[in-house]
Amino acid sequence: MHSLCILDLSRTEIKSLPSSLSNLVNLRGLYLKGCSNLEELPSQVGALKQLEVFDLTGYTAIKYLPREVGELTRLKRLIVGFQRHSSFKTTEEWNMKLRVPTGIIPKLQLLEELSLYVKYGSICVDKEQWDDESMEVVVEELCRLEHLTYLDAYFQNVECLEHFLHHRKSVLFRRFQFRVGTEISWLFPAPTQERCLVCQGGFGTSHAAIMETLAHCSYFDLGYHRTIRKLSELGLANMKELKECRIEDCDKMDTLFDGDQQQETCALLPNLKKLEIISLPELRSLCDGPLLPGSLSKLKLLKLFCCDNLKKVFQLGIIRQLCCLEFLRVQDCSNMKEIIEIEEEMSMSVASHTLNVISYNIKEIALSFLPELVSICRGFSNFEWPSLETIYISQCPKLKSLSFLSNGTNIVAPALKKIKGSISWWEALEWEDNDIKQRLQPFFPLVDQDGNKHTDRTDSAFVFLVLLKLIKEVGYP
Repeated sequence: MHSLCILDLSRTEIKSLPSSLSNLVNLRGLYLKGCSNLEELPSQVGALKQLEVFDLTGYTAIKYLPREVGELTRLKRLIVGFQRHSSFKTTEEWNMKLRVPTGIIPKLQLLEELSLYVKYGSICVDKEQWDDESMEVVVEELCRLEHLTYLDAYFQNVECLEHFLHHRKSVLFRRFQFRVGTEISWLFPAPTQERCLVCQGGFGTSHAAIMETLAHCSYFDLGYHRTIRKLSELGLANMKELKECRIEDCDKMDTLFDGDQQQETCALLPNLKKLEIISLPELRSLCDGPLLPGSLSKLKLLKLFCCDNLKKVFQLGIIRQLCCLEFLRVQDCSNMKEIIEIEEEMSMSVASHTLNVISYNIKEIALSFLPELVSICRGFSNFEWPSLETIYISQCPKLKSLSFLSNGTNIVAPALKKIKGSISWWEALEWEDNDIKQRLQPFFPLVDQDGNKHTDRTDSAFVFLVLLKLIKEVGYP
């Protein structure tokens, strides 16, 4: 056993580690991921002087790191993903302080990767783990780690992040995940990007630290901000590296970008591939004014959920600039009337062409729970959708026509494969030419693959959003 280099006990039922652990003097990697019954690490862990990787991610019942972890001076990777396990019925049964004894972190001078993360189920409870004093100490200690290339850490407020950046002098990590703010972070699927910033709540008196970090981010999640009115307040120049962006529950945000602002002289999010917008009650537009060339030129996926003040998604001029857009999903926007609006000044230009391509690459349009929606794109029928494959319509009772799929004579979506919706909705559609309905009928199967009739079933993602709202109102266990 003395020669053992890797010990992986991940996802086992162990409740404790034996004192004989100290005999593994040549151990290089210790993996305890998902050991849900493991409540404590023995002091003998300090005897593993050659240990380089210590991984504690997943559901564990461990409440703190023993001080002896500070003796692992060869450690290069420490991943502490504590999670409050569901067997603890109340917060009192679980010590809601993440114990990282003062003085441990500075001793681990060879650390290249460090993660300090705590959550309960899908709820990030970072803010419960730190008081102001312990947070300041941890930030001071983090600044001393000169070899870090990856840091996953929580900062209780922007001032803590500013303090860290000031003493660190740089945010140039190869990978990082920073969470900032005092609100609960309701976690959706984990970010797939390497440089992530999650901001929950207000920024205090200054945006400077957020803007500095944002300039290096590939993923940005902004939530529960009570005063910000547009995303561009953080500076478009700081968003050039973003590939994914998620904005949720910002009560005052009425537009994402003001295209008329003089200082916005650079292309808007030129590398963004995925944009999710959720529960912005005052949002009235995605962008005010024209977009500069190159703006959103790599965007592939756009999701809009629960934006009750939004009446349209795009103007024609804007969607035509989204040359890579493939997937559009709009859901639970109670005042949405039209997806694409043709501006009056463009109508003559549109009418004068025999063929107009709205979007070359859009493959899927999914629209659900839009009670006021009357049109995808109305006013002209000489459009083409060369890549459109799937249309999904659910609970859109005022959408009476699919005229955008036809120019009056031919189907203008040559790649179309499937139209999904309820039979009652399909049968209630109005057609200028019944021949068009007959030609589209093969794309709308009356039964699914299991032989069941198509009905309007409540969308699972919508149910999930509703449940989250309810949980937010009553709190978490």
